[in-house]
Amino acid sequence: MSPDLAEIAEAEARGRTARIYAEIRAAFGLPIVNLVYRALAASGDLEAVWGELAPNLRDGSVVSAAAELVGHGTPPQGGEIPPAALKAAGVDDTLRQQALTTIDAYVYANPVNLVAVSALLEPGRASTPSAAAGNDRPFRDWQLLPMADLADLDPRVRALLDEMSRPLTAPGRELLVPSLFRHFAGHSCLLALLWTSIAPAVRSGEVTRAADIVLSHGREAAKRLPHPVNRLEEPGARDLLKRFQFTIARMIVLSVLMRRALRPERSRPEHASS
Repeated sequence: MSPDLAEIAEAEARGRTARIYAEIRAAFGLPIVNLVYRALAASGDLEAVWGELAPNLRDGSVVSAAAELVGHGTPPQGGEIPPAALKAAGVDDTLRQQALTTIDAYVYANPVNLVAVSALLEPGRASTPSAAAGNDRPFRDWQLLPMADLADLDPRVRALLDEMSRPLTAPGRELLVPSLFRHFAGHSCLLALLWTSIAPAVRSGEVTRAADIVLSHGREAAKRLPHPVNRLEEPGARDLLKRFQFTIARMIVLSVLMRRALRPERSRPEHASS
C-alpha cells in the first residue's frame, strides 16, 4: 500500500495552525478545511501560503470566477443511481440529502482551491477587486457527512478508497485520498454505488480529458485575481501544490458526476444558494 499524504487534521491543529484553519473556514463559509491546506500545514508551508492567498479567498469575485470552472468539461458519462438501489443500500431521503450537501460543499470549494493553487504556481497580474466581494459565498448551515480518519477504516472500505483515489493521484507519489470520498466511508454501500456510477468515466479517460479543460480555465482565472500573489518558489511546496492541482481538477469533474448520480435533474451547481 502506498503511504498516505501527510496532513494535520482539524482536530489536531494547535496554535497558529488552528487560527489559520479558523480563518480558512471563515473565508470559505464552510465548516471544513480542505485537504490541500491540511497538507500544507504538515509540510510547514501553510502560514506563508495563506498569507499570499487570504486576500483573494476573502474576495467574493474569486468565488464567482471559480464557479464558472464547473461548467467546463463535464463528461457525458455517469448516470443516476436507481432509487431502488439506494433504498436497498439503506440510503433514505435524509442520508441522500446530507450526501448531496456534502458534495455541494466540494463543488463550491474545489474550483476556488484550483484557482488559488494555480495562482501560487504561476501568478498573473492583479486586477481591480470586485465591489461585490463576499456576495457569492454560500452562507448556510452546512450539515456534512462526517469525514473518516483513514487509520480507523475497515480494510475493505480502505481498499475501495484506494481504488477510487489511485487514478486521481499523480504517478509516483504518496496516495492522496480526496476528502470528499472520505465523507462517504461511513456509508460503504453508498460509497460503492457512487464508485460504480462514476468509475466508467474515470476508466474511459473522460474525466482526465474534462479535467484538462477545467485546469486550463483555472490557470487563466488565476491570472486575473483581484489581489497580487507572489509565485511560490520553495521546491517542496511547489511539488505538493502541483500534485493538488492534478487531483483537484479531477475532483471538480467527479464531484459533478457524483451529484448527478444522486440528483440528475440538477446537475449544474447553484453557487449563490447551494
